[in-house]
Amino acid sequence: MTRPRSTLADGGTSDAAGDAGADDTPRGPDAVDIEAVHGAFSASFGFVAGNALSVVAVSLAWVLASLPLVTVGPATLGAYTAVASIRADGSVDRAAVVRAMRDHGVDALLLGGVVVLMSGVSLLYVAQFVRTEAPVAGVLGVAGLYATVHLVLVLVPTFVGLAAGVPLSEAVRTSYRWTISHSVAALSTLLLTGLLLALSLVLTVAFVLVFPAVAAWFHTELLAPLYATDTEPVSGAEDRSGSAEYAGPRGG
Repeated sequence: MTRPRSTLADGGTSDAAGDAGADDTPRGPDAVDIEAVHGAFSASFGFVAGNALSVVAVSLAWVLASLPLVTVGPATLGAYTAVASIRADGSVDRAAVVRAMRDHGVDALLLGGVVVLMSGVSLLYVAQFVRTEAPVAGVLGVAGLYATVHLVLVLVPTFVGLAAGVPLSEAVRTSYRWTISHSVAALSTLLLTGLLLALSLVLTVAFVLVFPAVAAWFHTELLAPLYATDTEPVSGAEDRSGSAEYAGPRGG
């Protein structure tokens, strides 16, 4: 079967196939704009209502797996993969999670380790500035936190790509280009994720039982179109022919 072709992540274009309506549907970075951010955020609440048990299971698994801190990367990859399987099949596909860990577990470990290291060093500089009021420590602390936030902005879509089976280099490249070319949408994603975190902390146990899975759903619902092109890689004999059909966030 001939698969539809679409706008590629690097800005190139290819021939379209399929029905005429699909030809005008934005894909790649252009499919993930500020309106898509709001739509995905609203859909996240419907996800909680319709998948309560899965939300609790994925969230608890993420919290427990992240306790050593250095494992936050693999834990996040597992959560994103589990949520992606819920979106596709209505339940957690354990085989998909295991496959993602096998293919990208080391990548996720290294990416998560960089975030933990950068944030830890930045906070140490901030603490030193508070104690000593040394200007150098203050500048290094603020610069480090800024760099950490930007890194997180890039890594969120990167993990969505890794969960979808995209090679690390392609996932990072696509994520960086989207972050730079759609900075308002990227910043809105960060702010709305922060809002979800704040709401979860207010409800205390919601951080453990709800936040990780809902945040993963929000990001996956929003950012999956970044990788919905005819160049999406296929792992082994796995058939991803349906992935090009997806053009944007679905309603809750």
